[in-house]
Amino acid sequence: MEPPGPRSVGCAKCCAVFSSTGVVFLCIIGTLLQKQSVFILGIEHPATAASQCFGAAALYVTCIVISLGVLAYDKIAPRSAVGGGPYNSMSNGDSFSQLPVGLTESQNRLLRSLDERAASAGMAVEMTSHQGGRAML
Repeated sequence: MEPPGPRSVGCAKCCAVFSSTGVVFLCIIGTLLQKQSVFILGIEHPATAASQCFGAAALYVTCIVISLGVLAYDKIAPRSAVGGGPYNSMSNGDSFSQLPVGLTESQNRLLRSLDERAASAGMAVEMTSHQGGRAML
């Protein structure tokens, strides 16, 4: 199983923050309904409304737990050594021999041609393979 990508980690952080504020807000409203329901108008059954607020807060806690699970898995998940993965890139001294296996002969010729042109122009060209590996030419 691959580690979550940057978008998943960002969504998990956002969800954890918004769920935390939801838990706090719903607990405050639930407590107000239990203790001092006269301050909230239009509620016929404050005890039922309070229990529903606490139930919704429990659902937000579930979202927080799932978000923290995604963040923890992102921290402990092993990164793929072959292909570099979405977070890793090759340094300037590395070669194309570390790119994922399975490139066609025409792709290899294209990479060699670009490498020769970049070397003759004295510049470095960054390439991304179709399998997600990155390399510097």
